[in-house]
Amino acid sequence: MKKVNELIKELQKHGMATSSDEAAVKAEEIMNLGEKIIPQSDSRAESIVSRDELQSQIEQLKRAFNNLSNDIESLKLALTKKADISALAAIASQQSSQSRIVEPERTQIKIQPSEQKEEKKEPHPRQGNYNPGDVAIDKFFYYGKK
Repeated sequence: MKKVNELIKELQKHGMATSSDEAAVKAEEIMNLGEKIIPQSDSRAESIVSRDELQSQIEQLKRAFNNLSNDIESLKLALTKKADISALAAIASQQSSQSRIVEPERTQIKIQPSEQKEEKKEPHPRQGNYNPGDVAIDKFFYYGKK
């Protein structure tokens, strides 16, 4: 009876029943279905057989699980092999395209050093080439009225 009352409250709380009478009817139906679903067995022979059946089912599930895990591992290996092959193909195509580009770059590299020698770089203060005399302290610190 206590379980039925708790079930009535839960049905009303979750909006499955609008009134307490409707909730009571639904609760009794649910309780009756629960009794039909779980039959009670009195003989120990049936429970022993069911344990044996359960053990065999567990073993079958373990085998199925192991088969599935082996399949997953083989798929992972296949994917990594395909990824390696595609990566090698991409590297090979990049190297072949780079070998074509390398020859013009070599001629440009020979030209660029001569141009760099002609340009003379002056020291820039942002690169750290400055003296303490180059910076006025008055511009950085405020001492009051000016």
